[in-house]
Amino acid sequence: MNPTKFLKCLLIVLFLGVATISPACADLYWESLQKSEGLPGTPDGTQTVKNYMTANATRYEARDNITIVDLDKMKMYTLDPKAKTYNEVDLSKMGQVPEMEGEAGKQVMGMVKGLMGSIKVTPTKETRTISGYACTKNIVSFMGTQSENWVTRDIKGLDEMMGYGKRFSEVMNRNPMMRQMNVSAMIQDLKGFPVETTVNMMNGKMTTTLQKFEQKHLSAELFKVPPGYKKTE
Repeated sequence: MNPTKFLKCLLIVLFLGVATISPACADLYWESLQKSEGLPGTPDGTQTVKNYMTANATRYEARDNITIVDLDKMKMYTLDPKAKTYNEVDLSKMGQVPEMEGEAGKQVMGMVKGLMGSIKVTPTKETRTISGYACTKNIVSFMGTQSENWVTRDIKGLDEMMGYGKRFSEVMNRNPMMRQMNVSAMIQDLKGFPVETTVNMMNGKMTTTLQKFEQKHLSAELFKVPPGYKKTE
């Protein structure tokens, strides 16, 4: 895994940590419109991203890939539907970066050291209505970047959602790197569901805005690697 892919994987895990405010007794599905501008390796434009979530797993579908996080197994799978291949990351060993050697390994370890204790959530008094939800703005600083998180408490079942957020933080705390990054503090401090998030990084930005949100039953098969997919390193 090269440094850019490692960073993207880490950002996905962090995003799911923020968004895994999912109910323990009901499954969630939501769609968001994602706009990318000036991000290396990501084409400019908009796309619809889909999120599926249960009490134990999440599935994130974007234009060219699918990411599944299994909290019970502490695994993250990145699927390429066109090539029918997948990568597997052990979340409990994510900070160890055992497969990276040479200059690439040095770059990633430099990033890891810079992450330690670097996450900070700053609430503000700014408010907006986004996608029909009353939202409050929070600034999240990490990795030398800042993101704007407009969160709402108007999502039905928020108490249950926060309960799952707590479980996610407990699982992530098994990983020394995630524990040092204060992921659990970030989840608790946001105190709401992110309706719109703008991440500024690498001289570009990505804005994700909620379009649709509902509670419904989700098949367990959504959170498994489909038959016929080949594992790649």
